[in-house]
Parts: sequence; structure tokens; C-alpha cells
Amino acid sequence: MINRSRYSRFRYEVGSVRKALSILCLFTPARPTLNVTDASRFLDAPKSTVHNLLRTLERFDFVSQDAVSKRYRLGRKLYELGTLYSRSDDLLTCALPHLLRLREKTKETVKLGVLANTEALVVKAVESPLVLHTRGDEGRVAPLYCTGIGKALLALLPKDEFCDILSKVGLRPLTARTVTSLSKLEEEVEHVRTKGYSVDWEENEEGVHCIGAPVGDSGSERVAISVSGPATRFSTTRIPELAALVVETARAISAALGNATHAKDAA
Repeated sequence: MINRSRYSRFRYEVGSVRKALSILCLFTPARPTLNVTDASRFLDAPKSTVHNLLRTLERFDFVSQDAVSKRYRLGRKLYELGTLYSRSDDLLTCALPHLLRLREKTKETVKLGVLANTEALVVKAVESPLVLHTRGDEGRVAPLYCTGIGKALLALLPKDEFCDILSKVGLRPLTARTVTSLSKLEEEVEHVRTKGYSVDWEENEEGVHCIGAPVGDSGSERVAISVSGPATRFSTTRIPELAALVVETARAISAALGNATHAKDAA
């Protein structure tokens, strides 16, 4: 069963606050700036309303406007709050030493991700020291159904939530290897639950392999990790070694989170 109590508090949301936050959510790596017309079209809201919301966000430095182009970009206050979050969050504090250790052992890019609505959000990444390596993509989202970290997160979900998410996003092929059969994906996710790790065989991006493992729940967040790199370095003989290291690290992070929670409860 989905924990409906998690969503019940949203019954009392304030409409104007929701609209303002919706504007902030329009900014993405592919769309780093917006003007009033853009935001109005994306939100299907009057330009006057969007203009007033943007001016209010600008007043608190959540966005800033370029004097020449009149386009808005995210403001420094969000960076300040994000930095504060990263310093105070138990998940990042507990996980970082283990992520660095995994990067040292594998020499590949390591990511920590959480479930964010229907996607995987990379909240921390440590990139490979090798010249040829995959991006860290910290702060970006990735599909759940065709990435190592995404499949690991899906393995943490009850069946009805799993099906609900996939019905919303669909199984769109991103490469020739992307799994587009729901039954096949269900088999893979069951494999994650049994074996402890997931594999992405160039399913999200050509030339990139990825191995993921679920960490578990951290408060209200579902958490997973992954290690990724060029397909040429992820041979079938190396996969078991990498998988064992990823699973070991996921368990270590889970234990560290548990210890942190117990320490807080005892305080």
C-alpha cells in the first residue's frame, strides 16, 4: 500500500505559493533562463500573474532578471539554501565517505540518488579521476526505468506505486537497448530485490554502463546509489566485482543512516 498520509498534508496548500514554486520548477539544465511569456505558457497562467510572482521571487533573491534580455534565472538565495541543506542533511553526511571510498576502489563515477516524483534525482556525485568518464550530473534527474540508479529505486516501491509511476511516464526507448516491456522491467526489478543490484546496459545513453543498488528509506526519501562508466570498461567479467562493491557500499550507507537516526533519538 502507498502511504497516503505522506500526501494528505498537501490538501492545505496555498495556491499562490504553489504557483510561485511551480515557476522555480520550470528552470532546468536545458532551460536555465525564462521570460514572462515562457513561464505564462508553461503554467497556462496569465502574464500579469506570472509577472507579479516573478517580481516577488526576485525580491527575495530566488530569481534574478538580466537587465538587457529581461530573462530570469535562478537567484543566489537558492544556492545558499542548497548549500545549507547539503551541510545539514544526514543522508549526504553519512553517505559521502562511502561514495568517495567506492570511487577510489572502482575509479568510476559514483552517484547518490533519491526518488523525486517519477524520476531519480542525483543529490550527490563524485566523478571518476580518469580522463574518459561519465558525468556526475549532480542536481539533475534521470529516468527510473532505464538507469541503474532508477531501477534500484523502483525496487524499493510497493507494486501499486511502481505501476502508478510507470503509467505516468511510459517506457519510451532512449536507445536501442532500452527495456520497453513492462513485464521485462518487472523481472529486472525483481532481480534487484533478489540479487541486490541493478544493471543498465546502455539503456539510457549509448556507450554507458551503470550498476545500481538500493540503500533503502531515509526518513521520507527512497535512496539508491550507482557506479557508471564507459561500456568499454564494464566487461561482463568485471560486472560481478563492481556489483559486489556497490551492494557493499549501499549496505554501509544504510547502516550509517541507521546509526545517525539512533544517535538523534538517544540525544
